Amino acid sequence: GRRRVSEWSGFGFSARNRSLESTPKTRRMSIAEDTQAEDHDDAERAFALQNAAFLLQLFTLATAFVIGLGIKHLNIHWIHEAGATILLGVLVGLMISGSSVSDEITDWLDFDESVFFFLLLPPIIFEGGYSLRTKPFLSNFGAICGLAFAGTTISTFAIGFFVWICGGMGICYGLPLLHALVFGALISATDPVTVLAIFQELGVNTELYSLVFGESVLNDAVAIVLYRTLVNFNNKGVTFVSLIESAGFFLVIFVGSLAVGVLFAVSATLFFKLLNRHGAHDGHVTLLQKYSHVEMALVMIAPYASYAAAESMSLSGIVAILFCGMVMAHYTVPNLSPETATNSKVVFKVLATLAETFVFIY
Repeated sequence: GRRRVSEWSGFGFSARNRSLESTPKTRRMSIAEDTQAEDHDDAERAFALQNAAFLLQLFTLATAFVIGLGIKHLNIHWIHEAGATILLGVLVGLMISGSSVSDEITDWLDFDESVFFFLLLPPIIFEGGYSLRTKPFLSNFGAICGLAFAGTTISTFAIGFFVWICGGMGICYGLPLLHALVFGALISATDPVTVLAIFQELGVNTELYSLVFGESVLNDAVAIVLYRTLVNFNNKGVTFVSLIESAGFFLVIFVGSLAVGVLFAVSATLFFKLLNRHGAHDGHVTLLQKYSHVEMALVMIAPYASYAAAESMSLSGIVAILFCGMVMAHYTVPNLSPETATNSKVVFKVLATLAETFVFIY
């Protein structure tokens, strides 16, 4: 009997020991499960807030289009669609800032410059080149380059000296002259988005449109060169060698960007010409005509590829995608199937309109 009691007591003791040993492990598992549950809840909440912010953006975008249609239908001339869209963005922003909306939602509504440069800007510039009448553009190319080079340079020095003088007078933060000129180079490149939207709506003279649009696009390359030149002057000083390097650097930026855009456009042209060389006139439907949605997708990839390639090589993506659009409009489109040739103009116009309106809202 004693032996049985001792066995049972030993069993109970060992069981109690195992229970005590397993308690910390059990607690750790419970804490880990609770942490995972909290992380899951936080992830779900963040996902819900992202969708709420996105929904607000979509409603604002739709409202801007409806207002634009109303302005056109009612023939309102005292305000343009772009101005009405900007005022709508200001109104929505004031409503959000004055309400008790969670800061987490406003974080998702903040403007992201990477989204602008890689998602919104490329379709706007490409559509401008894709629908541009190249004859007025090329006939005025010398004047466009003169305006871009001289205008951006004058703007850089005017802004730089103004900031430097105001800093010396204590009106703003004081900067050395060279730093002030670097700041002037950063903000001297004009934005072509507004030019495109308003000029296309008003149907201005083609030569005026070509001059202003061409200058607003090409000054991007000039601003890049001026910025890097001034930074180089700040680091190494102003020498004859640095001036020669700056001139060579500008040629590399401009010619390189142009070459990248033309290269992708020509590659796309040869690709579509190769696949469509035996077209419907030979009595059968080509592969791309059979799958026109794939053809349209390939057409859309080419300009984005030229923009990304130029930016990856520290060139001007804006210049590259502009000339890519111009070359594709004249050489790629005739080698597309009739359906894709028509749809491409509509699709790129839709993408540009969406991007322009989104930019105006912000």
